[in-house]
Amino acid sequence: MSTKLQIVVEPRCAFCPQAITLGQQAKSHFPDLEVEILDLAQQGTQRPEQVVAVPTFLLNGEVISLGNPSALRLFQKIEEKMMNTGFQA
Repeated sequence: MSTKLQIVVEPRCAFCPQAITLGQQAKSHFPDLEVEILDLAQQGTQRPEQVVAVPTFLLNGEVISLGNPSALRLFQKIEEKMMNTGFQA
């Protein structure tokens, strides 16, 4: 099973640009990580039912952060999930 990080954002959010940057950093640190930015302002983008605010970080569909985590905390969560699914960082 692959590990997928979804970051839910919208343009009016002051903290969302940093969230996108964190996603890019995570992708650089974990090349096997799938990163998807869900922009709620894009026509056709559906808000996952567990998302109540932006930015929200989901890892394999599970909310791991409401708001921006530190890069260290985000990387720890990703590494834990990858180790549990058999992927190595």
